[in-house]
Amino acid sequence: MRSRTWILALGLGLLAGCDALDDLDTGAGINGPDTGRDAWRPAQPPVPEGCSLWEGAREGDSADVLLELVLCDGIELDTVTGELQISGDGEWSLRRVKGERVTGGLWLTDVEPVREGPTDGGRYCWVDDYHLDVPAQDWMEGTAFSVSCDEALQVVLERVEGA
Repeated sequence: MRSRTWILALGLGLLAGCDALDDLDTGAGINGPDTGRDAWRPAQPPVPEGCSLWEGAREGDSADVLLELVLCDGIELDTVTGELQISGDGEWSLRRVKGERVTGGLWLTDVEPVREGPTDGGRYCWVDDYHLDVPAQDWMEGTAFSVSCDEALQVVLERVEGA
Protein backbone atom coordinates (compact mmCIF):
# COMPACT_ATOMS: atom_id res chain seq x y z
CA MET A 1 0.00 0.00 0.00
CA ARG A 2 2.81 2.43 0.83
CA SER A 3 4.51 1.84 -2.54
CA ARG A 4 1.26 2.64 -4.41
CA THR A 5 0.87 5.87 -2.42
CA TRP A 6 4.48 6.82 -3.15
CA ILE A 7 4.06 6.10 -6.89
CA LEU A 8 0.85 8.15 -6.98
CA ALA A 9 2.58 11.04 -5.16
CA LEU A 10 5.56 10.84 -7.53
CA GLY A 11 3.21 10.84 -10.53
CA LEU A 12 1.34 13.88 -9.24
CA GLY A 13 4.64 15.62 -8.54
CA LEU A 14 5.75 15.05 -12.13
CA LEU A 15 2.44 16.36 -13.44
CA ALA A 16 2.76 19.48 -11.31
CA GLY A 17 5.88 20.43 -13.26
CA CYS A 18 4.28 19.82 -16.64
CA ASP A 19 4.10 22.85 -18.97
CA ALA A 20 0.63 21.84 -20.17
CA LEU A 21 -0.73 22.31 -16.65
CA ASP A 22 0.93 25.72 -16.44
CA ASP A 23 -0.83 26.69 -19.68
CA LEU A 24 -4.17 25.52 -18.32
CA ASP A 25 -3.70 27.65 -15.20
CA THR A 26 -3.14 30.79 -17.30
CA GLY A 27 -6.20 30.20 -19.46
CA ALA A 28 -4.18 29.19 -22.52
CA GLY A 29 -4.78 25.45 -22.29
CA ILE A 30 -6.81 23.32 -24.65
CA ASN A 31 -10.51 22.98 -23.93
CA GLY A 32 -12.27 19.87 -22.80
CA PRO A 33 -15.14 18.37 -24.80
CA ASP A 34 -17.85 20.08 -22.74
CA THR A 35 -16.83 23.73 -23.31
CA GLY A 36 -18.66 24.19 -26.61
CA ARG A 37 -15.42 25.30 -28.30
CA ASP A 38 -13.37 23.39 -30.84
CA ALA A 39 -10.92 21.11 -29.03
CA TRP A 40 -7.87 22.80 -30.63
CA ARG A 41 -9.05 26.35 -29.85
CA PRO A 42 -7.46 27.85 -26.71
CA ALA A 43 -9.60 28.91 -23.78
CA GLN A 44 -11.11 32.38 -23.85
CA PRO A 45 -8.64 34.90 -22.41
CA PRO A 46 -9.40 35.74 -18.77
CA VAL A 47 -11.27 39.00 -18.21
CA PRO A 48 -9.93 40.94 -15.20
CA GLU A 49 -12.36 42.90 -13.05
CA GLY A 50 -13.22 46.24 -14.65
CA CYS A 51 -12.30 45.04 -18.16
CA SER A 52 -14.51 43.93 -21.04
CA LEU A 53 -14.54 41.03 -23.50
CA TRP A 54 -15.37 41.63 -27.16
CA GLU A 55 -15.84 38.90 -29.78
CA GLY A 56 -15.98 39.17 -33.52
CA ALA A 57 -14.42 38.50 -36.89
CA ARG A 58 -12.32 40.01 -39.66
CA GLU A 59 -13.40 40.16 -43.29
CA GLY A 60 -11.18 37.99 -45.46
CA ASP A 61 -10.55 35.34 -42.78
CA SER A 62 -12.28 31.97 -42.97
CA ALA A 63 -15.65 31.62 -41.25
CA ASP A 64 -14.26 29.82 -38.19
CA VAL A 65 -11.78 32.60 -37.25
CA LEU A 66 -12.73 34.14 -33.92
CA LEU A 67 -11.37 37.40 -32.50
CA GLU A 68 -11.50 37.74 -28.70
CA LEU A 69 -10.40 41.12 -27.36
CA VAL A 70 -10.00 41.78 -23.64
CA LEU A 71 -9.93 45.55 -23.19
CA CYS A 72 -9.01 47.44 -20.00
CA ASP A 73 -8.63 51.12 -19.20
CA GLY A 74 -4.99 52.16 -19.09
CA ILE A 75 -3.22 54.10 -16.37
CA GLU A 76 -3.25 57.35 -18.33
CA LEU A 77 -6.46 59.14 -19.33
CA ASP A 78 -8.05 57.79 -22.54
CA THR A 79 -5.55 54.91 -22.89
CA VAL A 80 -6.45 51.23 -23.13
CA THR A 81 -4.52 47.99 -22.84
CA GLY A 82 -5.48 44.40 -23.37
CA GLU A 83 -5.00 41.12 -25.16
CA LEU A 84 -6.28 39.97 -28.52
CA GLN A 85 -6.64 36.29 -29.29
CA ILE A 86 -7.16 35.24 -32.90
CA SER A 87 -8.06 31.60 -33.50
CA GLY A 88 -9.19 29.67 -36.52
CA ASP A 89 -8.18 27.06 -39.07
CA GLY A 90 -6.50 25.05 -36.28
CA GLU A 91 -4.11 27.90 -35.41
CA TRP A 92 -4.18 30.67 -32.82
CA SER A 93 -2.26 33.70 -31.65
CA LEU A 94 -2.47 35.70 -28.43
CA ARG A 95 -0.92 39.17 -28.40
CA ARG A 96 -0.91 42.23 -26.17
CA VAL A 97 -2.46 45.41 -27.54
CA LYS A 98 -2.50 49.02 -26.43
CA GLY A 99 -4.13 52.14 -27.71
CA GLU A 100 -6.18 55.20 -27.02
CA ARG A 101 -9.76 56.32 -27.04
CA VAL A 102 -10.46 58.94 -29.69
CA THR A 103 -13.66 60.83 -30.40
CA GLY A 104 -16.20 58.20 -31.46
CA GLY A 105 -13.73 55.34 -31.50
CA LEU A 106 -10.61 53.52 -30.53
CA TRP A 107 -7.14 53.12 -32.04
CA LEU A 108 -5.14 50.03 -31.10
CA THR A 109 -1.88 48.40 -32.12
CA ASP A 110 -0.34 44.98 -31.51
CA VAL A 111 2.46 45.45 -28.94
CA GLU A 112 3.97 42.02 -28.36
CA PRO A 113 3.17 38.36 -28.95
CA VAL A 114 2.26 36.32 -25.89
CA ARG A 115 2.05 32.84 -27.47
CA GLU A 116 0.93 31.07 -30.63
CA GLY A 117 -0.60 27.70 -31.32
CA PRO A 118 0.40 25.13 -33.89
CA THR A 119 0.99 26.56 -37.32
CA ASP A 120 1.47 24.86 -40.67
CA GLY A 121 3.71 27.58 -42.02
CA GLY A 122 1.03 30.27 -41.80
CA ARG A 123 0.70 32.90 -39.10
CA TYR A 124 -1.76 35.64 -38.38
CA CYS A 125 -0.46 38.98 -39.60
CA TRP A 126 0.96 41.46 -37.14
CA VAL A 127 -1.39 44.45 -37.04
CA ASP A 128 0.15 47.91 -36.94
CA ASP A 129 -3.11 49.81 -36.45
CA TYR A 130 -6.72 49.02 -35.64
CA HIS A 131 -8.97 52.02 -36.36
CA LEU A 132 -12.27 51.15 -34.72
CA ASP A 133 -15.46 53.21 -34.64
CA VAL A 134 -17.77 52.68 -31.68
CA PRO A 135 -21.23 53.53 -33.06
CA ALA A 136 -22.97 51.83 -30.11
CA GLN A 137 -21.92 51.03 -26.55
CA ASP A 138 -21.65 47.29 -27.27
CA TRP A 139 -20.44 47.38 -30.90
CA MET A 140 -17.15 48.27 -32.64
CA GLU A 141 -16.26 48.15 -36.32
CA GLY A 142 -13.36 49.36 -38.38
CA THR A 143 -10.16 48.38 -40.14
CA ALA A 144 -7.03 46.45 -39.14
CA PHE A 145 -3.95 47.58 -41.10
CA SER A 146 -0.93 45.27 -41.47
CA VAL A 147 2.20 46.60 -43.16
CA SER A 148 4.00 43.22 -43.04
CA CYS A 149 1.15 41.48 -44.89
CA ASP A 150 0.20 44.53 -46.98
CA GLU A 151 -3.48 44.24 -46.14
CA ALA A 152 -6.37 46.04 -44.55
CA LEU A 153 -9.15 43.88 -43.11
CA GLN A 154 -12.57 44.97 -41.89
CA VAL A 155 -13.17 44.12 -38.21
CA VAL A 156 -16.47 43.79 -36.33
CA LEU A 157 -16.55 43.24 -32.55
CA GLU A 158 -19.44 42.91 -30.10
CA ARG A 159 -19.17 43.27 -26.31
CA VAL A 160 -20.07 40.00 -24.62
CA GLU A 161 -18.88 40.59 -21.05
CA GLY A 162 -17.68 43.25 -18.65
CA ALA A 163 -17.61 46.99 -18.12
